[in-house]
Amino acid sequence: MISRLDNTLIFAALLLSAIGIVIVYSTSSQLAFGGSDMLVRQLLYLFLGMLAFMVALYVPLRWYENLYPFALLMALVLAVVVLYTDLGKTAGGGRRWLDFGFFTLQVSEWIRLLLLIYLAGYLASNQRAIEKNAWEAMKPLLWIVLVCVLVYLEPDFGSVVIVLASSLILLYIHRVPLRHLVIIGCLGLIGLAAVLVVEPYRIGRIQSFLDPWVEQFSGGYQLTQSLISFGYGEWLGVGLGAGVQKLDYLPSAHNDFVFAVFVEELGFIGGVLLLVLMSLLIYRCYVAGATATKQGDTFASLVAYGCGVLFAVQTMINIGVATGLIPTKGLTLPFISYGGNSLLMSAIMIGIVSRVWLELNPSESGNH
Repeated sequence: MISRLDNTLIFAALLLSAIGIVIVYSTSSQLAFGGSDMLVRQLLYLFLGMLAFMVALYVPLRWYENLYPFALLMALVLAVVVLYTDLGKTAGGGRRWLDFGFFTLQVSEWIRLLLLIYLAGYLASNQRAIEKNAWEAMKPLLWIVLVCVLVYLEPDFGSVVIVLASSLILLYIHRVPLRHLVIIGCLGLIGLAAVLVVEPYRIGRIQSFLDPWVEQFSGGYQLTQSLISFGYGEWLGVGLGAGVQKLDYLPSAHNDFVFAVFVEELGFIGGVLLLVLMSLLIYRCYVAGATATKQGDTFASLVAYGCGVLFAVQTMINIGVATGLIPTKGLTLPFISYGGNSLLMSAIMIGIVSRVWLELNPSESGNH
């Protein structure tokens, strides 16, 4: 079986996970008994992620394709349960987790993948109708927007951006006419403007983003500390474990802003190498999608492309926030940031793309 998988994809994922273990230990060294608590948890999450990868690898793609309406239903249930039942847990100003005692499930992480499967399944199952009328491809967006409204109420604006951006990109990959996507995009911008009017504090975030040094001890504090990390790192970094900003200066140093600490300790060169490795992983997802397209498997193509798009959009937003290119949003860096939900979902997506590779050659992999 190993010979039928994309070993480059799996190697990139494992190497990124190993880097994540090292940098989480470094960034958490001042947070929990020399980092040992977080290190043990992250190693446990990595082990569970490997199990999740194996499960995803052995699940036939046709199961996902046939059950795509169920994926939408599950996304809706998760979004409702976290908001309106006692299982929902409030932390850090948001109600984003389901608390099962031994494990907290961040629903937005799972919703992203569920909506990807739903959209890919819908597009693959309704190809003929979409070819006759391109607006048929817009119908699933109504359900996706409904789920996104619920996710926004948690609030998790970052996940909303990822889902909507990824959905539009996937529709473009499916060759939905650009004019249709432009119309949808304009409606999205109108919705964004409405959000800014309803919640003025987001305007404050944008102002802090435009000139963080004016509010470096208030709204712009996190971004200025992140930029200082990049400044300390220079070309080769201050040395692994020797970073200063993680010592309670930079909030979320082990999570949302882990890339800033990574560059501080390993320098601009280290940051570029990390991005090259992440780009390689995303590229292999796209190669899987392109290969499936050539073999006429629309669902396999879309789900592989979709996983690559999710990785790409989340990575760009996380690094864009850390470098001050876009306003602050609470999103992890795949495989690198601390957290079980993010690592599990990343592992599952790698498992799904690996399953695509496994099914690309029926003569070798058997029945789909």
